[in-house]
Amino acid sequence: MESNSNEMDDILDNIFDKKEDDDLFDLDDEQLKELDKQLSSLSERLDVFIEKRVHPKTQEKLQDLISEHTNLLYTYLHRENQLFYKNGVADGIKLMILVLSFK
Repeated sequence: MESNSNEMDDILDNIFDKKEDDDLFDLDDEQLKELDKQLSSLSERLDVFIEKRVHPKTQEKLQDLISEHTNLLYTYLHRENQLFYKNGVADGIKLMILVLSFK
């Protein structure tokens, strides 16, 4: 049974990744667009702050640390989204089984 569960997890991960790669998720959302603008603005403000306030000898190291943090955060969020997707599919299947069992 464990093997089937792992195979299903792999299949759902692959479906999620393919949909994400092909931009097939409906992300047309005003709040998401606003958050994207805010994130972009914050990145620009952070760059200006580092350029003006951080000693030149430490600017590169700080930029590297911020990049490493950002990359890890995106990796974390990607995995979290995969898990939300898997749970959503599993919930949808359970709901379909429940509805069909009442017929």
